[in-house]
Amino acid sequence: MSQEIDIVKVQEERDWQVTSMLCNNLFIETDCNSGEKRRIRKSTCSCGQDVLIEYNTTGFRKDGKRIFYADRDEPGLHVFRCRSCSEPVHESVLYAEFEED
Repeated sequence: MSQEIDIVKVQEERDWQVTSMLCNNLFIETDCNSGEKRRIRKSTCSCGQDVLIEYNTTGFRKDGKRIFYADRDEPGLHVFRCRSCSEPVHESVLYAEFEED
């Protein structure tokens, strides 16, 4: 039980800040508390809903992408369908398509 509380505490202490712009809509964020870095791309569903794509993650997708919403950036949260139009994000979001190894 205490281990779960510690994980939640660490998640609450995340403070992601953009530290490098790689190109239009692609940037690096750094957690000011841990120094951890992540590469993020801003994208949009065909219906207009904004989404973010994180690269090189461990999770459900074999290609290492994690699709999520900026207002719901919870560790381990993966979006599979758009919350506005319910289309599969790998079909409706630019750059969210599955990539083969």
